[in-house]
Amino acid sequence: MSENNLGENQIPSESDLSRHSGYLLDGRWRVLPAENRVIGPHTDRRIADKYMRVLVHLCDHPTVVTREELLQAVWPDTVVVEEVLTRAVSELRKIFGDDPRASHFIETIPKRGYRLLVPVTPLPAQAVTTPTGPRLWTGWRPRVAPLLGMAAAVVAGVAFWMIVLDARIHRSDQPGPAPSLLQLTSLKGVEEYPTLSPEGTRLAFAWEGDEKTPTGIFVLPLGQDTPLALTPPHGHYAYPAWSPDGKFVAYSRVAGQDPGLFQVPAGGGTEKLLVPVREGRPSITPDFSPDGKTLVYAAPMGTQQGWHLETLDLQEGRTAPLTRDLPTGTWDRRPRYSPDGATVAFIRTLGARQVLGLIPAAGGSVLTLDPGERGIRDFDWMPDGRQLLVSADDGMWRVDARDGSRQLVSADRGLSCVSVATDGSLAAFTKASGQWGIHALDPDTGRLTPVVDSSRYDGRPALSPVPAAGGRDLAFITNRRGRYALWTADRDGGRPRALLNDADASPDHPAWSPDGTLLAFDMLRDGHAVVAVMPAGGGAPRVLTEPGQHEAAPSFSRDGRFLYFRRSEQGHTRIFRRPVQGGPAVPVTGSEGWRAEESLDGTRLFVQERSWENHRLLSLDPANNDQQEDREVDRLVAVDLDEDLLVDWAPVAGGLLICRHTHHDDRTYALEFHPTDGGPLRPVAVIESRRDPEVVPDPAGGHTLVALTTWLECDLLGLTGLAPH
Repeated sequence: MSENNLGENQIPSESDLSRHSGYLLDGRWRVLPAENRVIGPHTDRRIADKYMRVLVHLCDHPTVVTREELLQAVWPDTVVVEEVLTRAVSELRKIFGDDPRASHFIETIPKRGYRLLVPVTPLPAQAVTTPTGPRLWTGWRPRVAPLLGMAAAVVAGVAFWMIVLDARIHRSDQPGPAPSLLQLTSLKGVEEYPTLSPEGTRLAFAWEGDEKTPTGIFVLPLGQDTPLALTPPHGHYAYPAWSPDGKFVAYSRVAGQDPGLFQVPAGGGTEKLLVPVREGRPSITPDFSPDGKTLVYAAPMGTQQGWHLETLDLQEGRTAPLTRDLPTGTWDRRPRYSPDGATVAFIRTLGARQVLGLIPAAGGSVLTLDPGERGIRDFDWMPDGRQLLVSADDGMWRVDARDGSRQLVSADRGLSCVSVATDGSLAAFTKASGQWGIHALDPDTGRLTPVVDSSRYDGRPALSPVPAAGGRDLAFITNRRGRYALWTADRDGGRPRALLNDADASPDHPAWSPDGTLLAFDMLRDGHAVVAVMPAGGGAPRVLTEPGQHEAAPSFSRDGRFLYFRRSEQGHTRIFRRPVQGGPAVPVTGSEGWRAEESLDGTRLFVQERSWENHRLLSLDPANNDQQEDREVDRLVAVDLDEDLLVDWAPVAGGLLICRHTHHDDRTYALEFHPTDGGPLRPVAVIESRRDPEVVPDPAGGHTLVALTTWLECDLLGLTGLAPH
């Protein structure tokens, strides 16, 4: 028996392989069949013809493909043993870093065949044109630890400048090659908030290392190895911004010794305080005007009054508000001057909803754009001043600053912190990777045991109060198939399966009905977050939210008749409830409310009241349907909890289990039992996580489930080929 006798690197004709010129897999991998080439985050390589044929057939057939079908499609005129196909799939998995024991790329269907798990997007011809300049990726470059414990940035200087020069030379009105990735840093720890210097040769960023590596604001000349530290090693730093002449970097020290908004020479020197702490909090997200005369930033307005935009005259030291008369709880942040300095764009948070705001730099009315993302992470202006490059929970987009229309740049949801070079030849952003899984916590020993633990995100756990249909009592959100979906599993994490895998739904916050027959959750529908319910065993979701409303975070009443949820409208977020079978929504709180859940016996309604300065946990009477803004309520905690310290909570017998951050600057979290009878709180456990954990007590008793991040890395990447259309 023999294999196909095509050479390992023989390039077939384009029509011989696929009706498409190429594919984008999982928003990260470009597959070029005509070149037998795969380009991804850490590789650019040719693959054997037979491997490419298998991959192309899987791309063209998103359902389960049998082994017989693959053998016939790839080796139509040759008799081969099945081990040849097994080896081909194994080699493809190595390219994509896929583990056959916990597949997230190619799934083996026992006794049947294979299925591609990631989203596939066909690419047009111009999107796969091979650039005339050198390739961006020449293989994975390992991390190197240079002098003083700093890891070297994975950047080859000559290759980098050849790439950027090539992008600038070929920038024109004609369609160019598809955007390509370049690794800018690969330091140990978390690199965030990249900001390209005006001339595009240096990168400022915040770096949070571990106990052996520094923390602060750094500048890295692109093409060199070691970044320069600009700040003292104490505190927590964020949001660097270059002055237009490239001589200074402004930044926020948001925690630690002497927080505030500062400026420091870009080559190193003594920092200068620009804006001191106000209302106990520093101003954040600074940006210089193009003429260098003004600084705009987000400033706290006062207790429970949110944040607004403010300007600082750098010559005379005068400050002035830019956004005014904001509703309580509104948060304006991340202002960015347009290239001509006439407009300031920013992110406005209205309750649970985020929009892009545009305001004249001299002040005036705010124009808002709602491009429909669940959450806007960051953005920057494109050089034409007509488009914004926006990173959001559903990918990276070009957004038209006139009407909010958008075009997808990358479906990768791990991108954030955007900075675009002034000529558009390069965009820098943060790429996060980590291990977010669901664990069982033994309160007696503090030991964590993995329950749901794939190589992707697994979070938002919810346990059914009673045995659910099919025995799958655990609901959770995961992106193990490349999109965020609602899954269920056994209580111990076994037999996981997708329950709602709609690419556009992006479900979140699952909650069980008391009898275990229904699951409620929120999802995206026509750009709005809506509340829906569906059978726990599977079926079509039934949307309860009226058109045009933003609703999220549902929970069932203990009798199963009602759903509580939050609604965002006119800058406020309040708690409502409605019958599970449908009907009008009735407000429960008259003031701010973020989340509500009944006690286990159904006699009290716990409400988290959220402002931008603090959180309060209140106890209401669920039998009273009137708005309870002015009524006496029970305070569950003796003092208000700072918003950065209160992380999560859940009802348990006799009170609440509260998870709080023990300190702004560390990664430890305390679990505490707060009794509702006024007794003293009782420590339960201390856990460590790189991001805020989620806690879910088992309603049937036993271990508490905790979703947490055991490790987190953030590197800075560059994206070329983004010249304006």
